[in-house]
Amino acid sequence: MYKQFKRLDIFCLERFFSLLFGFLLILIFVCGCSPFILQQSPEPLPKGKTSVGGGVIGMLSTDELFESMVLPTVTLRQGISKNIDMGFMGFVFPIENEEEKEDRLFVNISTDLKIRAFKYGNFNISIDPQLYLIALGHEVKFLFIPNILFGRKEIFGAIKFMRSEEDFFIAPYVGSEVKMGRFKVIIDVGIVGYKDLQDDKRIKFPVFIVPEFGVHF
Repeated sequence: MYKQFKRLDIFCLERFFSLLFGFLLILIFVCGCSPFILQQSPEPLPKGKTSVGGGVIGMLSTDELFESMVLPTVTLRQGISKNIDMGFMGFVFPIENEEEKEDRLFVNISTDLKIRAFKYGNFNISIDPQLYLIALGHEVKFLFIPNILFGRKEIFGAIKFMRSEEDFFIAPYVGSEVKMGRFKVIIDVGIVGYKDLQDDKRIKFPVFIVPEFGVHF
């Protein structure tokens, strides 16, 4: 009897978080804006399993409005339950400030909660709301962004939405997770579209090409 109630409690908790973050996806879509994060597949880690790794994110600009950057990252993920895992990521990158003639540090620390909403065989659909702390010099911002992940480990896709009062970004991704002994190699690439919400021009696509590479164990 105790085991049955325990399973029921876990199921209800997962449903609660799924509904809560499904609601937050709608709310966050109105106010989110963010840089990119190294993605894993839509399938959550098994309960109790920890994954540690690092990678490189390339933000290759195709528009004169933006500058290209290459960002090294460190990541950590932890399996929370059958359908939920949690991740952390961080990087520090110096950016040259031509006006003040000195470099400023671009710091990004983020956390996400990936929730599997649907599973059929090896196909998964997950929602992955994320919270970011971004600091550039003395400027600090807290940002939210929703992600939708879908597919299998071998081949998966993602859609990211980023919006502020002045800007809107959308970024479809495609990637793959390959097991190599004790290590997981993750490669994905995204293309980013941008629209200035202050004018009537159509969305520019792409303004960034974003290849990402990571190794986890």
